[in-house]
Amino acid sequence: MHGVRIPRAAILNPEARETWLQQQDQAALASQLRLLWVGYDATRQQVKQAKHQLVQLSKKYEIITYWKDLPGFGLIRSVTLFAYLDTPWRFKKKTKLCRYRGTKGVMP
Repeated sequence: MHGVRIPRAAILNPEARETWLQQQDQAALASQLRLLWVGYDATRQQVKQAKHQLVQLSKKYEIITYWKDLPGFGLIRSVTLFAYLDTPWRFKKKTKLCRYRGTKGVMP
């Protein structure tokens, strides 16, 4: 709305935000950003807590640990794959499950 580029440090660091906001000559911008950053900080905290819970829950399943070690597989992808393969009835046919796995309809 104001065409101002916010530095990355101001987004991530609350102390840097205040310093940056004090340098701005638009009081309306500073007021709006303070309000938005309240929600942003709360969301960052929720994401951090959710990821921590996901890490703790995934430790129950050894296979997720192995999948996380594969190239291109992180925590989220490994847990998602586990959820799909743990509930195979989501797939109408075996071939659809095999296509999801990346094989050509052949179950090992």
